[in-house]
Amino acid sequence: MKFDDHFYVLLFSPKFEGEKFVAYQDSVGVWTIGAGTTEVDGKPVYKCMTCTHEQAVAWAKKDSSKFEQKVNDAFADLIAANKVNQNMFNALGLFCYNMGSFAHAKTLVATIKMNPVNFDHIEGIWLAYCKGHTATGELIKIPGLFNRRGFEFDLYKS
Repeated sequence: MKFDDHFYVLLFSPKFEGEKFVAYQDSVGVWTIGAGTTEVDGKPVYKCMTCTHEQAVAWAKKDSSKFEQKVNDAFADLIAANKVNQNMFNALGLFCYNMGSFAHAKTLVATIKMNPVNFDHIEGIWLAYCKGHTATGELIKIPGLFNRRGFEFDLYKS
């Protein structure tokens, strides 16, 4: 499957991080720009780096291709059986893009694989991923992340 235009609209949504034209440090201190880009042409984003909207879109599309593949790989059996619709795929992609991978979300992946429409069970696990570690290693609830996870899950079940 492929991400559709709706995926990119949501990726750049000001409801969440939105689009930043000047590099900033995320909650764990990683320099980030655009719609979550942390690396450009193999080099890390750096302090004071700037970009245009066009660059941010190009980088996001390039970045998203690897996450598209991760979603396809993680859920290949369900996709082949037509048990993943476009909204589910986009929601899983937004989750993966924001997390960087499914490496820390193995429980979520396993739960979805068991029953992709057991929404009550999946929701609790999905929303558990609204915490993050600060640059000092402290585990905290990241204010906007709970809203993001709720929105992603609502998209998933729609």
